[in-house]
Amino acid sequence: MYKFKKYGYSFFVVLFMVHCPLYPVVVGSNSAVSVQAAVTFPYTDNNNTILGFASCPNGFTLDGASTTCTYNAYYPVAGRITLNGGSFFLSKDLAFKPSLLATTGTIDGNSLGMQFTTTASLQWAAAPLNQLYILASAVLPSAVYSVNWAYDSGFVATGDNTGNLRVFSFDGRNLVQRATVNLTNVRINGVSWHPSDYYIAAVRNSGTNQELYVYRYNVGPATLTQTTAIELGFDAFAVSWHPTGNFLAIGNADTANEIRVYSAAAGVLTALTTFNIAPNANVSNDALSFSPTGTYLAAGVASNAGSELYVYTFNGTTLAINAQAEVGVTVSCLDYSHTNSVIAVGLISGTQCLRVYQHDPGAGTLTELTSARVGETVTVNSVHWSPDGTQLVMGRNTGTGTEFRLYAYDSTAATLTQLYGENSTSVVRTVAWSPNAKYVARGDDAFNLRIYNRVSPALDYFVFNNIKMALSSNTTLKNMARFKGVCALDGKGITLDLSASFTATNGNAILVDAGSSLLLQNMTISGVSANKMACLDNLGTLSLENVTWIQTDSTVFSLGRLYISGELRVTGTTVFAYTSNQQSTIGSNSMLYFDSGMTFSYNPSSSANNLLAFADRTSLLHLYETTLQTTTTALQLTKGTLVIDGVCPVVSGAQNVGQAISFGDGVSANNNLTIRVLPESGLNVVSGIVRYNNI
Repeated sequence: MYKFKKYGYSFFVVLFMVHCPLYPVVVGSNSAVSVQAAVTFPYTDNNNTILGFASCPNGFTLDGASTTCTYNAYYPVAGRITLNGGSFFLSKDLAFKPSLLATTGTIDGNSLGMQFTTTASLQWAAAPLNQLYILASAVLPSAVYSVNWAYDSGFVATGDNTGNLRVFSFDGRNLVQRATVNLTNVRINGVSWHPSDYYIAAVRNSGTNQELYVYRYNVGPATLTQTTAIELGFDAFAVSWHPTGNFLAIGNADTANEIRVYSAAAGVLTALTTFNIAPNANVSNDALSFSPTGTYLAAGVASNAGSELYVYTFNGTTLAINAQAEVGVTVSCLDYSHTNSVIAVGLISGTQCLRVYQHDPGAGTLTELTSARVGETVTVNSVHWSPDGTQLVMGRNTGTGTEFRLYAYDSTAATLTQLYGENSTSVVRTVAWSPNAKYVARGDDAFNLRIYNRVSPALDYFVFNNIKMALSSNTTLKNMARFKGVCALDGKGITLDLSASFTATNGNAILVDAGSSLLLQNMTISGVSANKMACLDNLGTLSLENVTWIQTDSTVFSLGRLYISGELRVTGTTVFAYTSNQQSTIGSNSMLYFDSGMTFSYNPSSSANNLLAFADRTSLLHLYETTLQTTTTALQLTKGTLVIDGVCPVVSGAQNVGQAISFGDGVSANNNLTIRVLPESGLNVVSGIVRYNNI
């Protein structure tokens, strides 16, 4: 039983970014009581704090996966708790009454206690899969007009409004500027990494010197070395590498040759072919994209008397129009899907500024998929498909609604469904997926470069570390809870419902981490099936004390060990299969009870026959109309007490005495098994061999 004499918590946020000033959010004080509104703790600081006399009845939000918070106050926390993948630390015992744990993250107890005191049913609900959370950020000297990832997802390049080409390294948490070069203080409109090497192409407005550059990023010394500089005499707006890396396409303001293609070798460009768009129209900043095979090049142009959307066939030497569409308004950006022949298109104005077009190369047509319309009325500046083609990220001007968004794309229904939206106080100029599909980068007019994490099902779980938890109301677990260190969860008589479907980590609902232990006590656990209750490795221990375990389908316990204290009552009409090669124990004055209709199957992954151990004669295995099942692996029960209640079938694969179910070891009376057969009860040996081997 946990006693909570005072409750506390304080928050800190760990910064894994560079070039960001620290702005700690300090809530409350140590001298005066205050009631706090809902608070968001920024990811850009390592010292956010809730002080001793702050009351937080309205919940809190952690800004991103890199955010950490430590609670160090005296009042409970209530309301909506949004962890966003971040970490919440205790420095005092905590009375916790959230109305909803809205997104997953880590709660680290530091061996202290946390009691859920909410009176309503508490639901631990995961964030939507494939949500975006801020991982890192950098503040640049000017607006970020273009961003692009290196082929290995380890580096990000940016081009800004004052001509700076920058390279940042990113290791999943830390964003560090490594190299920079200034292209004579003229705005860089586009940057693009080579698809398999560390070359970066950059295009800029016309001014002193050249408008098209290629640099090689040298990882070791972290330097940029120029390999190509071409004077165009015109503003250059867009740039796209061919998937092979052997060609580079750009869009520029030359009215006779709006599109130029160069051959490329070791970072050196050689003019190959051009195309004149008639009537004259410039290619927009983020509106040039090769198809996945490189056979086609999509281009979006300013509104004119002709078409605004083109797809060209590229044969390695020349460009020829394959398809075109008259949109009626300037195409501001586009991206050809990496997996199929659809093109996401952003427009500068209108009632549908975000559109998707189907490219049919054989018919030479571009057809808008109107089912993908989302009613966007604000200028869209940048769009980029995820590498698997199932999601689209978008950046736009400020206005009604969010400026940075993530959409899911259903290729069958041809629909876009918004998964995430973030308000921005400034124009979002550029967005880009990393090639490994884990991250999204965005740049804006507020000089920010931000990196976001794409949450995947494998990360969709809560982590509870070294914590003693207590529940006071029925709880529905809707995503996996992973317990690390030494943890305990006291249900105080409530029901913990696991009936929801679990996709993370092999369908586990409650997972004991590697080398960790979890005590579940004083509760009913319903909806148990498959691998929902599990240990991550053979060093894990799941202890159960005064627990009713209700199975809705067959269950397998394959790793680690069980320890039963008090009573564990397993009910249902399915199979409980013990396949671990570790020894589990029924403690003193304790009972493992299988109810009518259950099957206890002993089938360990090793040949050991003694993996169900009894501490002493007060340790009971009670079978009530339960089937006892083994394979050719023998089962030997010693020291404890077996209670036979009703007719209990025995189904064994034993073909000789060495494979039998054996009561006692035939060596020592100290290892005899006490057998209690209740009235009108007995074992019905359906197959195999049962051996009475007591001394």
